[in-house]
Amino acid sequence: GLFAPASAAEPRRWTRDALHERLGAVVVELLGDAPTVLSVEDAHWLDASTLSVLERVCALARRVPLLVVLTARNELDDRWRLARDLERIELARLDERDAATMLDAMTATQSLPSRAVHAIVQHAGGVPLVLEQLALGAALRDPAVATERDGLRAVPTSLRDSVQARLAGLGRARRTIEGLAVLGEGVPSALAVAVLGLGEDVLHAHVGEARRAELLSPGPALGFRHALVRDAVYDSTASTTRVELHARVAAALGDRFASLVDEAPELYARHFEVAGLGARAIELWSIAGERARQRWAYEEASRHLQSARAVMLECEEPSLVRGAVIAMDRAQDRDCDLS
Repeated sequence: GLFAPASAAEPRRWTRDALHERLGAVVVELLGDAPTVLSVEDAHWLDASTLSVLERVCALARRVPLLVVLTARNELDDRWRLARDLERIELARLDERDAATMLDAMTATQSLPSRAVHAIVQHAGGVPLVLEQLALGAALRDPAVATERDGLRAVPTSLRDSVQARLAGLGRARRTIEGLAVLGEGVPSALAVAVLGLGEDVLHAHVGEARRAELLSPGPALGFRHALVRDAVYDSTASTTRVELHARVAAALGDRFASLVDEAPELYARHFEVAGLGARAIELWSIAGERARQRWAYEEASRHLQSARAVMLECEEPSLVRGAVIAMDRAQDRDCDLS
């Protein structure tokens, strides 16, 4: 292939680095000669391969009129060596005045009494996402909050409380939103319909309710407002319900939607794991690890194979997974260094 080593003696890691170098150059070429800003949001979510390509882009940006702007949590410093060398602008938490200004700009919270606003500001600790979610929880949970004597009864004290308050107001739509939290981000609506046993029109109606409650994002995709909102919905779902929903997802993926698993096994292995189908989960994690290895994504490959081993250790019937474990070990042995 285009990026194959010139000889068998050359290390495979060189092939990966050459590919990432070329991808970085292609990105810069596509940008052209005009001054350009490349914005990357939530860079802490990027996988190791994408960070490697981005590092090449940053290096090439010194020769072209390109400004790379990233937003990320401090945890990126531990995963990306270049993070410490970039010019940094540390964003401090909002002070009380700015937090109150932000709340004042939110239409949904304009009816909140001043004491409720003050309580929200205190609980949020200057974190914009938490501030927004607590305010929405107070405003959408109790329409009569503005008429209460002090308005404090309806103020949630954590993001989880805020999400639970809005879930409680969804009625029948709550089960649908819990199902979407189990399914994960960006799933096809057809899969959601099959797993939840709903008609397409009912799904859209429930999604509309959740969007009005500021739990789901606007637009055609079935996505939550933030990963932490989805986590809060998932964690608030009864454990027996979660297992049942994961099992329904696994059943659908093994039947009508098997092509989704073939395309991205790493996205769906977790469903089989929670549903108690350990052998299938190990198989999918192993396949994902081998595919990552073949495209020189060594850190991702190592992570997938470690997930497979974790499932293996928890499996109560080792004989059912022996073949998958052997395949996993062979895949890992083909590369001595996956880190």
